[in-house]
Amino acid sequence: MVAMTMELDRMQLTLDEDTYRSVLKGIDPEAEASNRRWAAFIIADACILLELPRATCATAQVLLHRYYCRVPMSGHDPLVIMTMTCVFLATKIEETRRKIRDILSVFHKLLNSYYGLPDSILDINSNVHLCSCLLACPA
Repeated sequence: MVAMTMELDRMQLTLDEDTYRSVLKGIDPEAEASNRRWAAFIIADACILLELPRATCATAQVLLHRYYCRVPMSGHDPLVIMTMTCVFLATKIEETRRKIRDILSVFHKLLNSYYGLPDSILDINSNVHLCSCLLACPA
């Protein structure tokens, strides 16, 4: 029981500790907050299009924020990929069945609309979409 309590305490950070991690890596706290808000909006929009319950959407956003509490946003992991990963993990945690292909298709549609790109059919076997996500990511 004591080990469980210590493990849960590790997940909680104060605002100062969270900001301090970003400053140590040379990241502007305002930019990180802006990127986190952007990612939370993308997750919310994806959850609406996927018709996911609110609990699943909230779980995805919590996973994203907890990840970035421990790992500063330093550009080594594109924000778009993390948002997709958090939605996928949230569907598994909350036992909401969605295919990975559906999640990828929804994010493809969302990112095309956000960046003003024409609608196109997602080719799962192509690396073109992944490369465009990496180049267009605001992080």
